[in-house]
Amino acid sequence: MKYKNGTNQAYILVVISLLFLFLKGSLSEFFHVPGFIIQTAEGAIFSLMAVLILLRSTFIVPGITFIVLYLAWSFISTLYNDLPFVDFFTYSRYLFYNFIFFNIVYVAEFSKPQVKKILKLIAGLFFLQIIASLIEIFIFNLRDEYRVGTMFFGAGGYGTVLPMVAISYGLGIFYFKNRSFRVYFLTLSFIIVGFASGKRAIFFFIPALLLVGQIVFMSISRSIKDIARSILFYSIIIIPLLLAFVFFLGQSKRFEELNTMDSIFDKFSYIYDVAEEYSFRENSRGQRFGRGSNNMHMISLLSNGEYDEFFLGGGPNSCTRKYNYEMQQKYGFGYGIPGWIDDILCIGVPGSLLVLLLFSYPLFRMFVTCRFNEMSPLLKSIYFGNLMFFFTFIVINFYYFNCFSVDSSFSVIYFFMMALLLSPHYRQILIEPIEPSNAKDCNDIQINT
Repeated sequence: MKYKNGTNQAYILVVISLLFLFLKGSLSEFFHVPGFIIQTAEGAIFSLMAVLILLRSTFIVPGITFIVLYLAWSFISTLYNDLPFVDFFTYSRYLFYNFIFFNIVYVAEFSKPQVKKILKLIAGLFFLQIIASLIEIFIFNLRDEYRVGTMFFGAGGYGTVLPMVAISYGLGIFYFKNRSFRVYFLTLSFIIVGFASGKRAIFFFIPALLLVGQIVFMSISRSIKDIARSILFYSIIIIPLLLAFVFFLGQSKRFEELNTMDSIFDKFSYIYDVAEEYSFRENSRGQRFGRGSNNMHMISLLSNGEYDEFFLGGGPNSCTRKYNYEMQQKYGFGYGIPGWIDDILCIGVPGSLLVLLLFSYPLFRMFVTCRFNEMSPLLKSIYFGNLMFFFTFIVINFYYFNCFSVDSSFSVIYFFMMALLLSPHYRQILIEPIEPSNAKDCNDIQINT
């Protein structure tokens, strides 16, 4: 349903929300704004979006069924576990924020200049994280996992997620808008954010992301020439990349001995041994402190008939400090709980599946709605970026961290990009005809955003 007389207001709210989400860490660290004020301000922004939608348009957009089911299930879990209503709200609000953001972009039908300005803003805010990280390393001589650019203060796991999200969309630009070394290494420069935050996982996840990205590109590109060029490109840079990853990993905690080894084979063997030990740790009381051991433990619990307890979970927020991490302690989970396990412990297996559906359904609609070979280079790059973001979501949610359920900072980027692809309005206005004279391949396509 077309928006009515509220496009400018919606545009302003979208810009404000993006600025807030990317700068809230600095508000907390440098201006000492209390967390509850930041959360209240965030809620106020998205509440204004919801009011604007109610006044000007409709909530009936792709995915409405799944957000309603998710909210209903979270509420039922809250009632069943006799928890206060505030727990339902504080737990489920972030996925609702994602839906509100997607909704307002989808129905507002921004103009082409407005969309381009938002895309530039997103790119600028992402690169701001690199600048902030360089300042942290070279001026303050810090590598602190509790600082992640200007976005987060006190939450280290985001230092792994932010580079993966940025690289996901950067690869789309590289493959479909401007295939040059400059764009590729600007994309890889987001590793600096993870390095400044002291995150070792980036040296395992990002090579996997690059590999999957190349496989996806070869599967959706119909140009043999483009595929051959990309393979040649990686064959040139693969050895320097691996050596760089090993060097920077050697500057990280637990991997210092890498610097004393000469053989590259010894280095990789050592990396594997340390990673395996770290991923499958347990203490003397049987609590799991590794992400691999936590995943295996949950699979074991479910396969051994513990499903009754995990149908509605322990209730929203039952895995937080507020309730002394009750559910983790009850079932032997310690540090390093991935998102899907956190969701099961709080709102049960159906709740965890609904979270997966909230992220996968837009992807399904993208496959059904979009004809890839008929899209402009800009939309192709967004399409590819969404595929890579979903890969990031799967890796992070099912192995690493619960950030997609407890924060909306990265998810709103995915849902904004999805709105551009799923809305017929944006697919029509974002057509960028290729110049007929010299545009023979991706090297001839320049970035216009």
